[in-house]
Amino acid sequence: MRRAVHALLAIFGTLAWLVAYAAMQAVFWLALLGDKVLPNARVGNCWTFVCPRVMQLGGYMVMRPVRRGRFFGVGLIPHVSWLQSIPPDATLLQTEPLDRYEGRWRLYRFFYFRFRLRTSETGKPRPWGDL
Repeated sequence: MRRAVHALLAIFGTLAWLVAYAAMQAVFWLALLGDKVLPNARVGNCWTFVCPRVMQLGGYMVMRPVRRGRFFGVGLIPHVSWLQSIPPDATLLQTEPLDRYEGRWRLYRFFYFRFRLRTSETGKPRPWGDL
């Protein structure tokens, strides 16, 4: 029963994530367009600074809540920074699927899968503009 509830929460969370992901794509492309209009501008915000760099240069987007301030007094406001590479002494924790499943239900397996935790990153992340 608990696993079924967990799966349902993950599915509903995934639906919300898909909507947020579509909005995030718009943010990335608009920020990249803004960078083309006024290259290396020193006006904007952390997102308009970081998004074009991730798309053009690769690297990592590091997110944390802002030190002060809340969205309408409730939700945390995300602040992002750009990281070209992960320092060797950095603490990294990420998921890795236990089995890479290819097949008819691949989309389901992309959003809900058994995983192990990894503490390293292999290879260099490519720029998103290359996708």
